Amino acid sequence: RDWSVTGVQTCALPICWLGKLCERWYFFPGYKTLARFNYTKRSPEDRKRLRREFDSSGRKNFLKRLAAEDPNALREAGISDRAIARMRKRGKLPKGWQVHHKKPIDDNGDNRESNLVLIKDDPAHQAVTQFGNSVISGMKPGETGSVEWPIVPGKIYPSRPDQVIVVK
Repeated sequence: RDWSVTGVQTCALPICWLGKLCERWYFFPGYKTLARFNYTKRSPEDRKRLRREFDSSGRKNFLKRLAAEDPNALREAGISDRAIARMRKRGKLPKGWQVHHKKPIDDNGDNRESNLVLIKDDPAHQAVTQFGNSVISGMKPGETGSVEWPIVPGKIYPSRPDQVIVVK
């Protein structure tokens, strides 16, 4: 079954994604869209187990390592030194940011750091999450469908506060 969503577009140069949130279109430079992959919806039990692991230690460990290894990139993204210190010491999220699974744990994504990205909640995380939910709505556990999925690049997105643009 084809689980595509109409109205979402990609462009090749530069690599980008146009995502819609609350009746506004946003241009997300750097996003990569997988050219179709088979998405198999996980059982609720497996998804909950992975979510518990992520909530108990995965998110915190990712944030601590990111703050320790790349504080300059976090500053460039607009995150304050105080927030970076809280990330490094306690694994706390900066206000207005989320840790996102590039490939969802509802499918075959996992909690490895290579599958995680610190993403600005509004609009980037909200738009990609809304899109993903619309793609897989109606899928039942064990069901497989061919999907296109926007993949957020890098470990921090956007890497600069002015990177995401509202398209009017």
